[in-house]
Amino acid sequence: MTDQQSILNALRTSADELQREIARLTADAALWEPEPGEWSQYQTLTHLHICEHHIFLLRMQRLAAENNPHLPVVDESAIMKQEWNPKRPREELLREFT
Repeated sequence: MTDQQSILNALRTSADELQREIARLTADAALWEPEPGEWSQYQTLTHLHICEHHIFLLRMQRLAAENNPHLPVVDESAIMKQEWNPKRPREELLREFT
């Protein structure tokens, strides 16, 4: 197995494990915050989605397309406030993340 195949297999396995963990909680339970200031499962999934779509994907595309890409600093907290929607189906976030 090549390194590329190993990496792709690891990513698929991680996505499968994440999907199983998300399914363990009901939608209401996924909004529970363990401690004040700690994220719920839902907030964590939203964070993963934001990082993948608003940060990592865009940076990887620029790295692949440009010789010396400018990678701007991203205010993840501001994006989280903008994107946070506890009524958005978790399955949708998960699908878009994976």
